[in-house]
Amino acid sequence: MGLFDRDKEEAKQEVKRETKKSSTSSRLGRSITTKESAKEEFYFKPHNFNPRDYVNKKDDNLFYGLLHDREEQRGFYLPQSEVTMQLLIGSTGTGKGVLLGNFALEKIQRKEGVIIIDPKQDDFLPQVCKEELTRQGRPEDLLIASFPDNFAYMGINQDDSYTEVANKLIDCFGLEETGNPGVDHYRKLERVMLKKVLKIFFDGALGEIVRKDLNEIADAIVKLAEDLKRKQIFEEESAKNKPNVNLIQRNSKRYFDGDKLDLLNFSEEDIATLKSLAISFDEFVSSGKISNKINLDEALYKGKVIYLKIDMLDIASLKMAKICITDAIQKARKKLPSSKIWIIADEISFYANKTLSGALATTRGFNLNFILALQDIAQMKDEDIRNAILSNVNVKIFYKPSDRTTLEYLELLGGKEAVTKFSKKENDITISQDTEEVFNSTRVRSLPRASVAVLVSEFLSTPVVIQTSFVRVENKFNWNAHNIAKNEKEDYSNIEIKIQTKKDIEDKLMKFRQSVKGTHSLCDGLEGVLFENEAL
Repeated sequence: MGLFDRDKEEAKQEVKRETKKSSTSSRLGRSITTKESAKEEFYFKPHNFNPRDYVNKKDDNLFYGLLHDREEQRGFYLPQSEVTMQLLIGSTGTGKGVLLGNFALEKIQRKEGVIIIDPKQDDFLPQVCKEELTRQGRPEDLLIASFPDNFAYMGINQDDSYTEVANKLIDCFGLEETGNPGVDHYRKLERVMLKKVLKIFFDGALGEIVRKDLNEIADAIVKLAEDLKRKQIFEEESAKNKPNVNLIQRNSKRYFDGDKLDLLNFSEEDIATLKSLAISFDEFVSSGKISNKINLDEALYKGKVIYLKIDMLDIASLKMAKICITDAIQKARKKLPSSKIWIIADEISFYANKTLSGALATTRGFNLNFILALQDIAQMKDEDIRNAILSNVNVKIFYKPSDRTTLEYLELLGGKEAVTKFSKKENDITISQDTEEVFNSTRVRSLPRASVAVLVSEFLSTPVVIQTSFVRVENKFNWNAHNIAKNEKEDYSNIEIKIQTKKDIEDKLMKFRQSVKGTHSLCDGLEGVLFENEAL
């Protein structure tokens, strides 16, 4: 007997059953979602399981968690060959960090290089890495840079060309084009100037070669801006009928070779551009103790784990995250990593840029794979960057989203399915077919708050609900050991102590008097200080 051959009494019973908590299905599809049916379907306590029992246990497939089932504990896997870029979305405390720990464990067990950008000082993710590397007998393969006091990663390499360094700094300072003609004019000036001075510095065109080091580049830009300003004042004052000799003297000194500086033809507008760059550098390098001890080669070509702990509330540290991403892309393009490399970037909305969004479409061929995490889609304000990221990640995982933008996006991604629709008018019962979003907001909101997520993939026909669980660790990670800069003892063994004679001091005083001739009162005071210091 078919569905439509039942008598009215049977149809009435069908309607009554539809009011119960459990969903009723028919040949026309499952019943329309109600809050009660959604709660019955999804709202139950996830299993407490150990991810180590499932990770790397099914050929080359990647483990994501258990299927969300009340009774059975069945692992859910995806083929590694299909997975390239992934996006985790969920508010704080829903379980993103838990899954990131699972991913880190899996990649480390496979001896694949991992780069982690952590803007929140996670207490467990670095501990997962530390304990797994210790199990493998290679605890020294965890390299940590902690902002601001002990940030041992700079991202500037000795084999970088001046254009590669410039492109990192362009990303770092946000000098890309915006579409606003007024803003873009000044950004273009700074981009051109940055490339020009870096080439000059690295080629030694000013009489000395500036090392490829952020601190030294910053210092050189400040000095160059000062030299150009002094040169301008010197020339303007010298051209006057009655020049100020003292002013000319004060502005005659140069940090760099004056003759070589004259050959470079810097304009007055260039001075303002250099000053703007100098301010950007000063804000950047003065905010933390940045050194170049860690190189991404360790992760890309040696299978190590590089952990960058930054501060999502500090603009300078977010700039370091941008440099890291550009650095990894540049390196992988020059030399292909021998295995898959995973870049885990938490709270990506704080430092996503056009370089990243463009790279997601092209870096698969360079063995670079990104795992991005953020709280909700609306956090990404730049529409072009947001659309590029959403288009190029082929695995998206949603931990109970609550904002409208993310809920609507998940509804759209999940597609629709046929549902059975029951209606009653007086004594007439109508059973018909309709369509409904597979994961409408009612179903999504019925998920447990934490540890349960909806996974949508480009190579799956329908979304999947999964459960995730912590990788067990012995204790929290000890950040105190990394947040304080290590005091390096100074070596005085090779210092040459030279005792100056009275004649040496008198000669020095004579030169000093000549250099400050015409400022007698000031000269007398400074002489006393100088003589006293020299005598000591």
